[in-house]
Amino acid sequence: MLNGFRACWMVAVALGAVVAGGTSAEASARCDRLLARLADRVLNAADTTCFESVDLTTNNPATTPADNSLTPPLPLFAFTPQTDRSVISPSPPNRTAITKKVSGVQLDARIADDPAGEARILIRLPDQWNGKLVVAGASGTRSEFNGDFAWSDYVVQQGYAYVSQNKGILNFFVASLNSATPPEPLACRLNPVSTVWVHFYDNDPATPFTRWTPIMIEATRIGRNAVSAHYGSRPHRTYAVGTSNGGYQVRRALETAPELYDGAACVKFSKIDQGVGYCSSAKIDILLFDRQNHPSVPT
Repeated sequence: MLNGFRACWMVAVALGAVVAGGTSAEASARCDRLLARLADRVLNAADTTCFESVDLTTNNPATTPADNSLTPPLPLFAFTPQTDRSVISPSPPNRTAITKKVSGVQLDARIADDPAGEARILIRLPDQWNGKLVVAGASGTRSEFNGDFAWSDYVVQQGYAYVSQNKGILNFFVASLNSATPPEPLACRLNPVSTVWVHFYDNDPATPFTRWTPIMIEATRIGRNAVSAHYGSRPHRTYAVGTSNGGYQVRRALETAPELYDGAACVKFSKIDQGVGYCSSAKIDILLFDRQNHPSVPT
């Protein structure tokens, strides 16, 4: 009888391993299918991550990677996801409440055909999808994880697929920790009296701000393709959201490719006038666009 018990136990363990292996294989298969369908739009490279997430909200430590964590490594401060998600978010007591886990697939990768090699896209695809897509702009020179607290935590809990991008630029690196004069032509002081100098990737000739709009539009198209590949259906509605420079991205995307969007929300959007960038005013400015009720793009 003891031998029979052992046999049953061994069978149960074996079945458990098969089930677990099957689940893991299915998770890998979903990422493999997604990457295969997006092969002409995103790179499957060493710095690409795709995984089955038990929770796409920021309650899961895997949702937002650590600062300076890309492989192969970049200079310090070039990629700072956990720092970036806090810059347009309220303090912790006032952030979006997370009331449930949201399982799904998360993909972070570089956008293909980018001459600078810096454009990145983040895609989150919840298992319980509501049929809609939200595409987020990125503030400042922040990464594609900039909206994790401000936008993603809310929308994935509502069932939206979520896409974000980094405007086609990395953040910055330290050019010198102690110099009285610029250590290189594009170096900037941290403040007028500082001896610390940094180099913003956004100042490089290969990454002009005129890239911000096409990167936002390309991310939207990639996101729509990802949704179609993953769920077998195009999104019924596509919305754009953004703050500061991300709001500028949204406004210009609406003006340039209005056929891609059904609605938008810009908060404290930046403006560009004859090459000079500035924020709208000291107060909070919000631009809302609803194609169903207002089919013309706002000016």
